[in-house]
Amino acid sequence: MRVLIIDQYPLIRDAVTTLLLRSHPSALIVTADTVLEALATPWEDDPALIVCDAFAEEDPVEALQRLRSWCPDAPILVLSDPDDQNDISRIMQAGATAFVRKTDSVVTVSGAIRLCLGGGAYISSSRESGVAGRTGLSQDGGGFSGPHLTARQLEVLNAISRGLSNRGIAGELGLAEGTVKIHVAAIFKALGVSNRTQAVLAGSRAGLVWG
Repeated sequence: MRVLIIDQYPLIRDAVTTLLLRSHPSALIVTADTVLEALATPWEDDPALIVCDAFAEEDPVEALQRLRSWCPDAPILVLSDPDDQNDISRIMQAGATAFVRKTDSVVTVSGAIRLCLGGGAYISSSRESGVAGRTGLSQDGGGFSGPHLTARQLEVLNAISRGLSNRGIAGELGLAEGTVKIHVAAIFKALGVSNRTQAVLAGSRAGLVWG
């Protein structure tokens, strides 16, 4: 498994490398200071995971869009610390799979990495709210206690929150309408609701709707 770590600080790169090798000792770690440097590095195959600080030296949205264009299927975990919730929303909408603060615990970061590699998504709680992360990572890091939606299901839920029909969601995300229906049913089950309005309300309370 190849993992790309992008951060301007060697200390952060080394810390993330150590953390990853604890759970994936055979992982091949490649590091870079910036997204532009990473894209200029020859790769034999695509990374299975990208961990980056999108606030290093580049515009976060542009940096993430470059990464997503280069490697459309790899989960991208952004490890940074913006204060503005709107910045986090922009990061997720630009293609990030997960957002973790550099002030979060090692257990939280490890949990977010596991979620990304398992097809899920994660957004760290805000400092002010003190609530659990957006895919249900418990506050003490002991387990996953809330709704767990995959990255695709998060996209579908947020499309529902904007009033899109199944057909509209299918067109926006490039999916078959039947596939969208399956995702919607899975979202209802995960959130414990029976209709779209309830799903949006429950998703908003859980912090799953980007706004």
